[in-house]
Amino acid sequence: MSLTVTLFALAIASAVFAFSLWMDRREYEPGALRYPAKVFLFLSLLVVIALLAHVIGLLTGQPLKPRRFSDLTLLLSQY
Repeated sequence: MSLTVTLFALAIASAVFAFSLWMDRREYEPGALRYPAKVFLFLSLLVVIALLAHVIGLLTGQPLKPRRFSDLTLLLSQY
């Protein structure tokens, strides 16, 4: 993904996060249709974090390396 597309997706995910936060903090109205705000808060936060990592990789020119299970992948690649 290019930087423009990544920033556009980051803006959309941030808007979904802000809207979900606003919907979650609203007062409960009995009988009204509920919006699953906490689910969208969690999912949009995960997307924002992943896109921020991608933007850092695009700006620095070096992709972020996974640190977890790195020894396991080296061990398994020998077989």
